[in-house]
Amino acid sequence: MIVRINTALKPSLEDGDNFRAFKVVTDTAEIDVERLNVLLGPAIVFETAEQAWIEVEALKRWASRSGDSDWIASLDGMVAYARTRGWVREMPLRLAAHVEHADR
Repeated sequence: MIVRINTALKPSLEDGDNFRAFKVVTDTAEIDVERLNVLLGPAIVFETAEQAWIEVEALKRWASRSGDSDWIASLDGMVAYARTRGWVREMPLRLAAHVEHADR
């Protein structure tokens, strides 16, 4: 699952049925963490230029299969696994994601 942030700072979900990989890809090399947090929060919160926290409810909004009970069950499974690794924050529920920059 890839959360892509385009140059217009609009997030979208790609490879939304891949529950074994999770990352953020930006279409720019430069990351201004404070600016992105103002513009994208609370759906995406950048801790650093290389680490972000993605709100699970935002993933559901961006997914093409968000109404599909099998897709929701798979997402729940991904969250459960992430919990065992310490990659979850609560209230609101967020998942850790590594950030890659397309221009680097």
